[in-house]
Amino acid sequence: SKVVLGASRTGSQWVANLIAREVNGYVTWNESAGTPGKLTARLGRLEIPASQQQELAVSLSTGPSSLPAMDIVADRFILGGFDFGRLELNASNTARLSTQPAGARNTPRPRVWQMERLRLTMPSAVLEANGVWDRTTNLSYRLNISDAGGFLNRLQLKDVVRGGSGAVSGELHWSGAPFSLDLPSLSGTADIAVRDGQFLKVEPGAAKLIGVLNLQALPKLLTLDFRDIFARGFSFDELRGNVVILDGVASTDSLAMRGLQAVVQIKGQADLKAGTQNLKVVVVPELNGGLATLAYAAIVNPAIGLGAFLAQSIFSQPLSRALAHEIDITGSWSDPTVVDRGRERFGAPAGQ
Repeated sequence: SKVVLGASRTGSQWVANLIAREVNGYVTWNESAGTPGKLTARLGRLEIPASQQQELAVSLSTGPSSLPAMDIVADRFILGGFDFGRLELNASNTARLSTQPAGARNTPRPRVWQMERLRLTMPSAVLEANGVWDRTTNLSYRLNISDAGGFLNRLQLKDVVRGGSGAVSGELHWSGAPFSLDLPSLSGTADIAVRDGQFLKVEPGAAKLIGVLNLQALPKLLTLDFRDIFARGFSFDELRGNVVILDGVASTDSLAMRGLQAVVQIKGQADLKAGTQNLKVVVVPELNGGLATLAYAAIVNPAIGLGAFLAQSIFSQPLSRALAHEIDITGSWSDPTVVDRGRERFGAPAGQ
């Protein structure tokens, strides 16, 4: 929109200065016989509006053979209304290794788009990724976070977390192009390690899955002690665990949060497509000078396990036995159903 362009061509190379509402900077385009060419750009701004994301996906539907090599730096990159800070992208378009049997007639080999480096630099976080687009997009990534709250604000999840630093890393795969995340086919892993943050009190549904971790739905069924812990937003010293995603459904065997007042373990699934969950949450309040800390160690050590630790340690102490609870959280993220199962599943003696 509102384009001002000055361009010249020498041989197989175009050189251009471009000023527009969505993009401004210096661009070169190199044509090369037998390849999709190469685009080099040094930009002050690059924006792909949400209204044009579908158009972009359609234009790339022919597959990676049509996407050129790229060397792009943009001081400000905005995708679908999300401000991702500074973009650095290096990618090449190469022929896939041949799998033809010896002696077979030579045919053109399919091409793949190899992303050697993707880096997004924001004040609150830095994302590093690399991967390949073949029939699917396959990425390895690491997100280093200096301010989890600030990063979520950039993703338009406003005021759901305060502070928090750490990292999330893993691999992701989905059908289609790198610029168009497909939730129904999304699979991969996330290794989470974040510390020193606080979940803030938000309206139900406003923060979607973040509200699950906040556990604000618990106080209406639990005792005053739990209201003190969760109603104003849970402060955590550490949040860690592994998440596996398969066809848009995220699962965890043990996501653990440790705070001054309690330790929380979360197991179960969250459907990223439908916005629903089926989770089991264990809350162990800190009452006995380090008991919750020991429980946290049991969560993150699969050889011990929280269930065995609770059965052996907590239920020998009446006060802890009364306040350690297991809760089921099901239904939608915006309006969850919460059922308190108490301590029955931990092996407490009948009648206690």
